[in-house]
Amino acid sequence: MTVESISQSAAELSVIVCTRNRAELLRLCLESLVHQQKGTPEVYEILVVDNGSTDHTREVVDAARRSFPRVRYLYEDRLGLSIARNAGVDRAAGEILCFLDDDAVASSNFVSELVRSFEDPEVASVAGKIVALWPDGDPPDWFSPRYANVVAETSFGETARWMKRNEFPFGANMAFRKEIFRRLGGFDENLGKRGENNIWGEEIDLCHRMQEKGLKFLYSPRSCVRHIVGPGRATKQYFVESVFGKGVTEGYQKLAHRGRAVFAAYLFLKACRLAATSAYYLSAGSRLSEAARFRLRCAISWYAGYLHFLAVRDDFGSIPPAG
Repeated sequence: MTVESISQSAAELSVIVCTRNRAELLRLCLESLVHQQKGTPEVYEILVVDNGSTDHTREVVDAARRSFPRVRYLYEDRLGLSIARNAGVDRAAGEILCFLDDDAVASSNFVSELVRSFEDPEVASVAGKIVALWPDGDPPDWFSPRYANVVAETSFGETARWMKRNEFPFGANMAFRKEIFRRLGGFDENLGKRGENNIWGEEIDLCHRMQEKGLKFLYSPRSCVRHIVGPGRATKQYFVESVFGKGVTEGYQKLAHRGRAVFAAYLFLKACRLAATSAYYLSAGSRLSEAARFRLRCAISWYAGYLHFLAVRDDFGSIPPAG
């Protein structure tokens, strides 16, 4: 692991962007962060964590630094989004940690609104608004808002508010106080994208642990990003595979946070729903709309993923005991 030193005074906010072989998307992300609206206080740094890229990622970061000297570069060769995020936290100068995806484009008031949100000492975490930017402008006809989280689009409204129980930030635009993040152990490195896998949930896992401690999450729609949905992700196949991975992740989280009895109860429930939904899909599929058929496919994939966790649980390493 290599990281560049920083000679400036400590930043109040560290914006951590993890990336791997997506240099041109990263360029758009960095441009939006570098060119914030006039008057934005220079209390933030941008830390790019390069998770083993072989393209021109380093050159893109160097170009951004020429416009904004507080851009830093960290190379992390251990593959995994959770690993890269934790590595970024270890090197971050700020007391507030913001995580943006490398395909997210920040609004011009993003930094100032985010810093303002943390002026309230009760705020442990901020969930920013995320708007999906589809290749053709509008989502496909088969798209279901129920699975908007696959492209990280939020649906929490247009008004700032405290988030309810089991409402959590999405990883494309989320922020935490560093002290709390470290006290709770950071992201579980068993979870999260790693290469071509579709395992998710490191953010929700951390947020579950935070809610168990009574910590509060603020939704801030003015801290907004547009999330670029590439052509390869605007497909039914990508959604179905991603939802399967979310089912696997749910299995891990039930076992880790709720224990074997709850995990087993949900296993039985998912198996029953898988059988019933599959039977309905086979019998009524041709009479349903394309969107309805797609929703059923996603439901089947989610249930199957939960069951599949049993086959791969040893691949997750040591699972922490519930409670």
